[in-house]
Amino acid sequence: MSQKKVKKQVDATQGTAEESPHLYEIESEMGTLGVQTHRIKGMSGKTIYNINTDFFDKNHAKESFRSSRFSELAYEFASELSYRDSTKYLNRIRQQTDGIKSTTLRNIVEREGHKLQTHIQGTLHNTLKLNGFSEEGIKDEDVLVPEYKPETFDEAKVTEAAKELRVNHQINVSDFESPEHSIDIAIDDVGVKRQSSNRPSAESGKRKYVYQTVVHVSQQGKSFILNAQNQMRAAVLLLGFLLHNGLLWKKQLVFYVDGELSLYSTMKRIFRFLPIKFILDWYHVDKKLKERLSMGMNGYKLRNAFLEDLRPVLWKGDVTAAIALLKALPENHIKNIEHIDKLIDYLTRNRNYIPCYAIRAKLGLCNSSNKGEKANDLAVSGRQKHNGMSWSKDGSLGLASICVASHNRQIHNWAYNRSVDLSLRQLAA
Repeated sequence: MSQKKVKKQVDATQGTAEESPHLYEIESEMGTLGVQTHRIKGMSGKTIYNINTDFFDKNHAKESFRSSRFSELAYEFASELSYRDSTKYLNRIRQQTDGIKSTTLRNIVEREGHKLQTHIQGTLHNTLKLNGFSEEGIKDEDVLVPEYKPETFDEAKVTEAAKELRVNHQINVSDFESPEHSIDIAIDDVGVKRQSSNRPSAESGKRKYVYQTVVHVSQQGKSFILNAQNQMRAAVLLLGFLLHNGLLWKKQLVFYVDGELSLYSTMKRIFRFLPIKFILDWYHVDKKLKERLSMGMNGYKLRNAFLEDLRPVLWKGDVTAAIALLKALPENHIKNIEHIDKLIDYLTRNRNYIPCYAIRAKLGLCNSSNKGEKANDLAVSGRQKHNGMSWSKDGSLGLASICVASHNRQIHNWAYNRSVDLSLRQLAA
């Protein structure tokens, strides 16, 4: 207790007690409760102690104190439903015809989301500091990096799988990490429509968006989701999270990416002292093939027939053979050579990130960043991407932080204890 409060309590023994003119309101799962409180006035008539402000928590203007159970219900509803529907069900449960307003709930949730995000950032930044890193993720020169050679899948099993799948080109055993000694990381940006004071016109150009970055971290069935304002902040939080859980050193970090160049550079900058690995997501490779060939070849029949030859080659990770097939396309099959050249450039640029997907699938290793995209849906898209919705930068981040806490099963912890357990856990799919 502060010295100021102690002094107030001492002075209060010399004053006169009376009932406070206004009830102290508490929003609970049972409804709005009015609590009679008291205040003490000194000899001069000045209030020297008031239970409303000196004992109970101070509230924002026109807001009541919220019980932990009410807060938990509000966060859980808001993470799944619109603010309008959330207030409808909250008021129905509490049997109030004119209870909490949707605008009030929105303000509460977004403000709490920012507090929660600040708490997580503060915890992880402190972890960085304790381990010799700056808040920007820069490692101190005196921090020694343990020598480590990434563990790979059993070489005999890799060779056996290659023979069974008839993979004839040379493969690298390093493309097949040991699940017990690796961390799967999927990072993706997601954008939602940004609120605008003026309705966009044809002359104003493209609709503007609010972006944030979502990170999905997993290892052998356990996972955790982080969200941040951008890729760099997400990378720094990820670094702190891995340190916090003892997962940074002597682990193979495997990033599943969609080919976005900025993501490569950001992760290489923050984790440049480690032997990190990138896997280009098969779904995006396949999508790129279909898009470029549709625009570059004469008709869907020729495209589909060529895809039947090209896709199995890339599925086996033979980029050289795939490029050779593209270069050997007959001229009368090509509508626009520019798109064929761009596809060749795409494969050449990402050659080091295209493994033998067939062997990885055979060994039970991941080939996709869909966990990151699913995390995006859980954190942002599922709640914020609906017709007619638009968001401010702060509003989108605040709500996403609450949605992430809900998926990480930390809503109860935050509502009751004002803390978050930042560790990998077994979560529902």
